[in-house]
Amino acid sequence: MSDILTPHEVMAIGLGLSRIIEDMEALNNDDTIPWTPDARKMKAEILNNAKSAAAKIEKATGFECRIDPYKDGDEDEFLTKES
Repeated sequence: MSDILTPHEVMAIGLGLSRIIEDMEALNNDDTIPWTPDARKMKAEILNNAKSAAAKIEKATGFECRIDPYKDGDEDEFLTKES
């Protein structure tokens, strides 16, 4: 096993970070959740660390850690047509 990440591993990590960032930003914009101060601090740390890691991956590899928004029909590229 190699100690160097493969392009597919980088892509998987980048997509995961993208999802974490998306979820954390959505939580930050949800005013209906009564977060404790400690929970707010933890959320901010997670978001900052995920953004920092994504920026470093992007700089080192050129892979943009981002998932395009879903559009109707996107799944057609991946699903077989049943008759």
